[in-house]
Amino acid sequence: MYRQVVNHVVVKFGSTDEMSDYAIASEVSNHLNVNPDVSDNKVRIIVENGHVTMGGELQSNFQKEAVRKTVRNLLFIKSLTNDITLTPEFHK
Repeated sequence: MYRQVVNHVVVKFGSTDEMSDYAIASEVSNHLNVNPDVSDNKVRIIVENGHVTMGGELQSNFQKEAVRKTVRNLLFIKSLTNDITLTPEFHK
């Protein structure tokens, strides 16, 4: 005879259920604003049910990664999609 035990554990960090999408977008924007490697005015933030999608155009992969690193560990987001495209600026 075998015994089966099923543990279903849900760990929630922060207060995702309590934050509106607008509040999440505002917090993401605030975090991007304090990072000197990120040009926030070129980053589009879309939040749907706690899922964050970053869009827009940046000049380098360094900037794109800076956005990702700034936002990825925020406790109040459920997922992050980085759809930022690169458009390098060529100097003559």
